Amino acid sequence: MAKTLLKIFGVVLLLVCAADLRVVLNPAPAAAQDIELADGWRLASATGLAADGKALSTPGFDDAAWHPVRRMPATVLQILEDDGVYPNLYYGKNLLTEVPQDLYKQDWWYRTTFTAPADRQTYRLDFPGINYRAEIWLNGHRVADDRQIVGMYNGHDLDVSRWIQPGRPNTLAVKVIPERAIQDVDGVELADSWYDWINWRYLGYQGPNKNPANGNSFVPDRNAGIWKPVYLRTSGAVSIGAATVNSELPLPDTDSARLTVYATLHNHSPARVRGVLRATITRDGKTPIRVDEPVALAPGEDRELSLGPDEFAQLRVSHPDLWWPYTMGRPDLYDLHLEFVQNGAVTAADSLRFGIRSITQGRDGEDTVAGPDAGGSFYLKVNGKDFLVRGATYTPDLLYRYDPDRDAAILSYARDLGVNMLRLESKISSARFVEMADEMGIPLMYGWMCCNQWEKWQQWDDEDRRVAQESMRSQIDMLRSHASVFVWANGSDGRPPAEVLANYHRILTDLHWQNATVDTVSSLNRDADGRTLWDGIQMAGPYSWRPPSYWFSNQYAAARGSSAEQGDNEHIPPYASLRRFIPPDKLWPINDTWFFHAGSG
Repeated sequence: MAKTLLKIFGVVLLLVCAADLRVVLNPAPAAAQDIELADGWRLASATGLAADGKALSTPGFDDAAWHPVRRMPATVLQILEDDGVYPNLYYGKNLLTEVPQDLYKQDWWYRTTFTAPADRQTYRLDFPGINYRAEIWLNGHRVADDRQIVGMYNGHDLDVSRWIQPGRPNTLAVKVIPERAIQDVDGVELADSWYDWINWRYLGYQGPNKNPANGNSFVPDRNAGIWKPVYLRTSGAVSIGAATVNSELPLPDTDSARLTVYATLHNHSPARVRGVLRATITRDGKTPIRVDEPVALAPGEDRELSLGPDEFAQLRVSHPDLWWPYTMGRPDLYDLHLEFVQNGAVTAADSLRFGIRSITQGRDGEDTVAGPDAGGSFYLKVNGKDFLVRGATYTPDLLYRYDPDRDAAILSYARDLGVNMLRLESKISSARFVEMADEMGIPLMYGWMCCNQWEKWQQWDDEDRRVAQESMRSQIDMLRSHASVFVWANGSDGRPPAEVLANYHRILTDLHWQNATVDTVSSLNRDADGRTLWDGIQMAGPYSWRPPSYWFSNQYAAARGSSAEQGDNEHIPPYASLRRFIPPDKLWPINDTWFFHAGSG
């Protein structure tokens, strides 16, 4: 539903008619509560399973023979490995020789039982990440079908109040339908791929019309499944959607800041609801900031509220503690706590951590790539200070394992190496990864991946265009409040066509994006007249080792300016690590087992 940005003034409430007072006088339900549904799940292939979603989502169904899920979230192949069906997937060629390569051609059922709190008014199931399509069934009722639940990066927040059983066990069944389209063969679906990050000579599509020079790589299940945490979210009649806090600094001065809080309220009831949105900002050693905004919501209304420094003087902050990258200072964070209050009782709540900082992007005017008509290299400033990027790329586990400990180790390792930015080319992991980057002061660059379905715009159909917009909104909604998120890239090697780009820009504007944005991370794109379309970042490779003299030469574009690819490509792990994934008889000389574990084709 479209959201309308409104600045609500208290005087409006004086005009509320007497009929509305009846709603206010009703007893307010208990405060909101979020429950992660992480335990008690089981998995089964839909192939040969006679029961339908209605039967599977009722308590009496016997799932004892299904595969137990160690802990959610988990993709299909991870669950099967954990259960011993296909063990030790990364050893030798096990992923190829021991696993059916057509797991993605089967549908899969996830099932669990949970107890819902008894004293709530609104119950929602929140699925931040399902790959690729799904049917959602609860207590014998289909909540959503596979036309609604579609898109790996498209989050889904479903009001299930009419089907929930408060205070009693509830049975949830999710039918997952993997991505099946093969780009360049029969269309696309906007999930993700590993492209040349794994070897498409072995893993991925091997059928008719395969392009041997530009393969389509994926693991056997195509990373199908519920790959981000699932939540039961409860509240009163009103819930609070994803919020953010934007900060404005009077650069070059940083001794004051103007804060704006954006929060969306959803009235799930058929009645008019009145209450107060309360925002409290705290930080140890600082005086708490509190803002109260009265609001009246029509039945079923969604409304975004803007609490800004012009209306609320307390949001003009003196001597703020700023968030800095770890190489420049301390990554200081503030806490925002939001409450919706009815009759003095808190009926909905949400919290987030944010940093007061300013990200500025620019072009230096020096055209380091042959052919550009204007602009020069891209640069960033943080809180008015130049920020020289020395970055690297983050890669999740091949099965998209949800492992915060692994991510914490990667972030710590990045700091130890002196890396001051990590790029995620799609592969957009959970909110916990970004939270840790906030806390550790490690800037992040996000965006859509090159060369795969996200840049096959000519193959998109109407559903893909819709899913692209919904996915963009889901990811920006998740990322926008985080201090560590510096850059979003609408395209990687390619530049989206005008219509797609216009939709992306509109979503960024709608969601109050206050960080840097580029439309491409390459200088290879041209308009109809052959003029270079670039945003100041080049990606000329060379994707392989070069001697130090290369990087000090003026002859090669890749060696100067702002570049996204200046790393070499050949990395041989220590011998102890090699022995963990290469069998003894394949350790030497280099052979096809080595090639299997390498990228590209």
